[in-house]
Amino acid sequence: MITETTITVEAAQRIAREEVARRRSIPRLARYEFGPVVLESEGDSYWKFVCASEQMQDEGYIPGAIFVRVDKRDGHTKKEELCKKGQRR
Repeated sequence: MITETTITVEAAQRIAREEVARRRSIPRLARYEFGPVVLESEGDSYWKFVCASEQMQDEGYIPGAIFVRVDKRDGHTKKEELCKKGQRR
């Protein structure tokens, strides 16, 4: 199913950055450093952004990153849960 895109990828990345900043304020994530928010992939109805933490990866978190999907039609976000230490996706 192909959806009409009304949100640009640039606007979606800004939305993803805001969501990542909000999530990084959660106490269990606040102590980690994260890299930039980058586009990882694209689906018919969303863009998927990722913000990785080498610290989390070094501590055994898999994947050690925050993922945000931004809807192409209206810009709402859907979070993907962080995996626990040693847990595979």
